[in-house]
Amino acid sequence: MSTYPAIPAATAYEINAFAAASNGKLTPVSGSPFRVGYVGSMAVNAKYLFVSDTVYIYTFAIASDGAIKQVASINAQQFNSGQCGGPGACSSTKLAQTCMT
Repeated sequence: MSTYPAIPAATAYEINAFAAASNGKLTPVSGSPFRVGYVGSMAVNAKYLFVSDTVYIYTFAIASDGAIKQVASINAQQFNSGQCGGPGACSSTKLAQTCMT
């Protein structure tokens, strides 16, 4: 059984996906690298890959062959009063000035 690690590309605008064999050998998934917007951070479970930039959280379904397809997105910043926390969280200076007052 293969697992499918996803790694942001050096340009931060692509996701490289690989099939990982039980011996640790990585093989690129068909269609990889996948072109996306800016990749700030990622999280994954068995069915979905979540990617955040400085405003949105994008949800990608992971196919049985490891290919990914965007299925949803949400503007997470709209739920942060004062633009505090979430994707694109405040810098420590802005946090002290805006988010803690």
